[in-house]
Amino acid sequence: MADPYYTLEYSPSSPGRIATWSTHSGIVSDVSRSNPYNYYIPEPYLVSKWGNGPIVMHFQSLCPYYTGGTIYYYY
Repeated sequence: MADPYYTLEYSPSSPGRIATWSTHSGIVSDVSRSNPYNYYIPEPYLVSKWGNGPIVMHFQSLCPYYTGGTIYYYY
């Protein structure tokens, strides 16, 4: 986040952006996908690694490391 090579955004504008919050990060796979687990509200769809477990594709709100708060996007 401190690397001047990356530019900060407050919402993802295209796939491939880096999403980061708290101590976790992921890559945006789809900027706006209807989340069937949350009344089909559109939200970013990400790819991230969960601890010692697998690499997972998930909706942003369904990440076990997301506890609310601001999400920053970088490109």
